[in-house]
Amino acid sequence: MTQPNLPTLTVEFPTDLFLAVAHAMSTAVARQNLLGVWVDITREDVRLMATDGTLMMLARHPHKEPVEGVFRVLIPFGIVRLLQGLRKAASPENLLLSRFSDSEWLLYDLKVFPGTETMPDYRRVIPDCNKEQAQYALSYYTLLAKVA
Repeated sequence: MTQPNLPTLTVEFPTDLFLAVAHAMSTAVARQNLLGVWVDITREDVRLMATDGTLMMLARHPHKEPVEGVFRVLIPFGIVRLLQGLRKAASPENLLLSRFSDSEWLLYDLKVFPGTETMPDYRRVIPDCNKEQAQYALSYYTLLAKVA
C-alpha cells in the first residue's frame, strides 16, 4: 500500500481578503505576470498582492505558527475568476494553500504555480507597517470585499 502524498506546508487566509485584493488584478493578456494574485509566504505572515500596473493592493494575514522559508505562489487569473463566481454561491470562509514539493502547490484541489522573479516588488511601493496598522488594513480590505 502506498503512502498518500502529504503537504510539507499549509497556510490559510480569509477568502474575503483574497477577493478584495483580486480587484486590483490585471485582466490584460499582454501582462502575464500580473494575471492573478501573488501569494508571498514569509515567516510571520501571508501577503496577498495584485496589480494591474497602475493600482496595487497588498494585504497581510498572520500565520497561526511561524513558517520556515519564504515562498511565492501565483494564483492564476482563471482560478481567481472561479473563486469570485463562487463567492456568491458557497465559497469557504478561508482558503487553504498547500505545498507538496517545490513545483507542486494546491489551493484546495486546484493546482497553482510557484512564483518566479517576475512578481512585482511591492516592497518598493508599499512600506512595511506595524501590527496596529496591519490590523486596520485587514479590517478595511475585508470590509471592501463585502461591499464589492
